[in-house]
Amino acid sequence: MQRLLFHEVNITSTDANYEALRKAVDPSTEHGRLLRDSVRILNYTLSPGSPTIPVYKVTSWAKRLPVALKLFPHLYELRLNAHVAHDLAPGIIDALNDGTPPIRALQIGMRTPSNIPLQLLQISSWPLEAIVFRGARWPLNNLSHFPPVKHQFYEVRWLCPEPFNNRLEPFLKYITSNSSKSLQILHVPQVGHILPEWAPSLRSVLLTRATLSNLRQLPQLPSLRELIISGTTNLINIEDQLSTLVTLPPKLEHVGITILLEEINASMLKKAILSMPQAIRVLSIYTPAYLTPQNAVALATARKAVGLIGSQDNFPNISVHLYEGPVQSRVSQVRRCTG
Repeated sequence: MQRLLFHEVNITSTDANYEALRKAVDPSTEHGRLLRDSVRILNYTLSPGSPTIPVYKVTSWAKRLPVALKLFPHLYELRLNAHVAHDLAPGIIDALNDGTPPIRALQIGMRTPSNIPLQLLQISSWPLEAIVFRGARWPLNNLSHFPPVKHQFYEVRWLCPEPFNNRLEPFLKYITSNSSKSLQILHVPQVGHILPEWAPSLRSVLLTRATLSNLRQLPQLPSLRELIISGTTNLINIEDQLSTLVTLPPKLEHVGITILLEEINASMLKKAILSMPQAIRVLSIYTPAYLTPQNAVALATARKAVGLIGSQDNFPNISVHLYEGPVQSRVSQVRRCTG
């Protein structure tokens, strides 16, 4: 059981937290070696203190990052929360490139402008396959100050708000300059952020800000098997909105759409299924809100509608699933790198 608990560990906030974990995975003991070999995911935070947490020097914790990574030889995913540091010193980058585990999945959380994501992309000893950007809106500058990215990404997720300077497309093009044939999973805000060079290889796309009405701009995606629309579709004109499903790629097997809970009913679900390509096997319905006493009646109606569709013989080849809460809450893990 303890090995399972050590699959993912946190190093955050205090020196005591770090020292306790370091002692727990002490390689001089058999138990410590067993635990350190079990760790696959590390959450590491660079942030100032708070009224309840002793303030520590961010520079010290930045220097400690390479040391912390080396505690876990089988680490494959780093989730770095770099909330205050603008960049990492050259010596830290050199240390990260010297003997740290071969990180394959990287999540970077940002609250302020920073060069850290661009710096980490240059670590040649990390065979990165999946990268996730999350956090606050931050400007995408200084691309010309860094060399081209050599990683061949399988998965790229942009979960931040779109930058003020409208430079998301150049940034995506920069980080995937060597991934045109390898990229298969993509999360971006809008249809317009799907670059043409990715189209032949993409198999799963999640659009975090788009709605059904945006599907008419969807490019040709011959390999696409999954499409999830995370923006909430308001079905004021239900016929017009659902008619966009006709334009979906013909080999698509899973479609997910986000709809207000109050607008989910059996009639809507039938029209959605009849509008989709025949290859569809799963329709996922997401709602923008979790269950509350105020929407309990609407949720019961939606569940009944899904049950009716599932029990009818005229849709034997498709499963309909209803999820409470936004789709982002269900796709927070990097799916490719599972150890």
